[in-house]
Amino acid sequence: SFDLSLWWRALIAVGVVLVGAALAAKDRGVLIVGFGLIAFGFGEWLNRPKLGQDVGGGMYKTWYGRVPCISGLALDAIGLVLIAYGAWKVLVT
Repeated sequence: SFDLSLWWRALIAVGVVLVGAALAAKDRGVLIVGFGLIAFGFGEWLNRPKLGQDVGGGMYKTWYGRVPCISGLALDAIGLVLIAYGAWKVLVT
């Protein structure tokens, strides 16, 4: 099942599909966008660790909170630049 709270994993999957399609079609712009989606997805995965808290009564609550880290932010930035550049290449050529 698709969990909307884990959207960054879906972004990675879409990026992998785009990279595969772009390699088959020899489309450099789409290839760059695909790598950008993968980088941004992994960056968000690093920035959103699974957190937990004991809520009493033997219950434990977990969630994915955003806790930015340097490597996650760097991958986010690289991903956004690649997505923008790849989209520009697709639109211009």
